Amino acid sequence: MTFYIEGTHACDVHFEKGLIKNIIEAAKHEITEYVDLADYIIVVDSCIGSYKSFLEIMNYLEAVEEYKKSNAKVIVSGCLAKGVNFKLTEEQQKLLDKTTIVHPDNLAQCISSLVEYKNTNEFDFEIPIHVQGGELLVSVVQGCLNNCSFCKKNYMNFDLKSVRKEAVKYLVDMLNESDFPIYYGTLISSNLSLYGVDLYKERKAHEAINLFSQINSLKFIQVGALINWYPELINEIISNPKIKTIFTSLETGSPRLYEMMNRPISLEDLIKVIKTIKKERPDIQIDTEFIAGFPTETKDDIKATLNLIEELEVYPRFVHSYINSFCIPSADLPQHSNDYIRCSKKYMDNKIENIRDMIDLELENAEKVVACYHDDLDVYSLLLKNGAIRNVSAKKLIRKYNPGDIIK
Repeated sequence: MTFYIEGTHACDVHFEKGLIKNIIEAAKHEITEYVDLADYIIVVDSCIGSYKSFLEIMNYLEAVEEYKKSNAKVIVSGCLAKGVNFKLTEEQQKLLDKTTIVHPDNLAQCISSLVEYKNTNEFDFEIPIHVQGGELLVSVVQGCLNNCSFCKKNYMNFDLKSVRKEAVKYLVDMLNESDFPIYYGTLISSNLSLYGVDLYKERKAHEAINLFSQINSLKFIQVGALINWYPELINEIISNPKIKTIFTSLETGSPRLYEMMNRPISLEDLIKVIKTIKKERPDIQIDTEFIAGFPTETKDDIKATLNLIEELEVYPRFVHSYINSFCIPSADLPQHSNDYIRCSKKYMDNKIENIRDMIDLELENAEKVVACYHDDLDVYSLLLKNGAIRNVSAKKLIRKYNPGDIIK
């Protein structure tokens, strides 16, 4: 049998795609890159967090139906498999009736039965990893337990799922025994700070980070997203010399909006955490993200956010447009128009770009480029003389350095 596997939206920290790929390959079946050659089309990551994303997945399934072989079967998992709250048209219902809907929790079992593969125990140490040019990305937990009012992860297909510590140890030992050096590592998850709650009934992110840092060749570590801060995690960040970048979510500098967002830690406490880390470890770059256009946002709220960025000297990596969805609590709040949200994001992007430029002046002191950053070939990481890591676009990099000197 030949399989085509696709994830249609942004949930790149999901375990399912890699796991079912390994099951299929272990059962000696073929995986193709062409939908028209497949006997089975598996849509892992469907998203219905908004009506727009629902229409996108329906359009995708319609295209699959057009190009697939006449006898090919379509299996759909992800958010769509948990149920649709939208009123379906007759055509949409007919399209879904042609597919096999499988809940994400049952997907691996479904594929194992399909390919008649029973020895799934060998995947107990399965960890989503990605290696690129000496950089290792590892996801040890997916999902979240927070009930932030703007986020659909808790309400859709994002149940908390941690990898066992033994699996992390197995990965570390395997890399230490190999001849392939890993210099730059990233622990990235939806909410890394909740690692272990589902398995051990307490937060174990600090232990996962400590285990990961035991890769002998590893020189620089980035960790994120860290949202539910706790003392052991803060101590691990401060005491681990390999950690050079952390990512946490501020979202807003407005106490009023922050409270409406229902964040798991108060804004006051998060500011204390950031200031403590910056005081104890000035070589660590703290990256964060923000939301533009949250319901009831005012100019004063935006100013408060920009002022906080400058006060804390954090690196504002992203500004996200607020997206309303039927399944999030903030949907019940008075909503801004789409035009307002676009203008708010544009204004914040312009202001934040000036802040980024000020921070990027430190590139004058950069010693060398140490690695590609994340899975984006247009962004690189620089090692500064004070030991900090700065992420910079290739466009800015080429203005200052010979591309031939870049260590990929």
